[in-house]
Amino acid sequence: MGVASGLWAAGVLGALWNGGAQGALPWAVASGLAITWLLVRLWFLLRTPSPAGGDGLRSRFGLPTWVTLGRGYAAALLAGWVIHPAPSLPGSWLAVALFLIAALGDILDGWLARKLGQVTELGRRLDGIVDALAMVVGVLVAVRWGRLPAGFLLLGMAPYLFALFLRHHRRRGTLLHPLPYRRSRRLVGAAFFAWVAFALSPVPAPEGASVGHGLVAVLVAGSFLLDGRVILRGASPWGPKGCAR
Repeated sequence: MGVASGLWAAGVLGALWNGGAQGALPWAVASGLAITWLLVRLWFLLRTPSPAGGDGLRSRFGLPTWVTLGRGYAAALLAGWVIHPAPSLPGSWLAVALFLIAALGDILDGWLARKLGQVTELGRRLDGIVDALAMVVGVLVAVRWGRLPAGFLLLGMAPYLFALFLRHHRRRGTLLHPLPYRRSRRLVGAAFFAWVAFALSPVPAPEGASVGHGLVAVLVAGSFLLDGRVILRGASPWGPKGCAR
């Protein structure tokens, strides 16, 4: 955690350099709260009993999980700009870099987990937490800077809304079916993260960007609705082949 603390301190100094104490304080507070939230979620995960028994989920805290945690820290640092105005050109590219680390690192930690034989329940749960954090923080910052429409906030909150949807049906005792792998889900996620990364960048939005906003919104909303349908009904509208790994 020493490296992580050093990065946070460097971020505060960078915000201080760009906007003085008035700009550094909001950045430090927002990123600090996001880091605290991430570490609290991790603490609860580590206290969760492992489904296979043993010393809880902490017994398999390997390299892939550290990579996932690093992704989460990048997303938490990006959260510093949620209540901070758009920075200078270098700051904008730094925000893009943090977002891409949080998003693209998902490929690396998954590959490492499979390569090293360290696919764990802890890694799976933490991966979902980090993905959701990167999604909501990236959208919040882009909307704050005026580079995405406010309606995208619903898309950023989609993972949390989906979790509430599942919790509601579990409390009702609804029979929930497992959610199989679906390749199109990953493609939609890649399209979403690419669009948000472009919005965070200082590159001027092209004409017709609103069409792109609408297309990405439809893809993401449709993907979550399809997952909800599969969980409740236990079947993909495209049959088993649509969900095969």
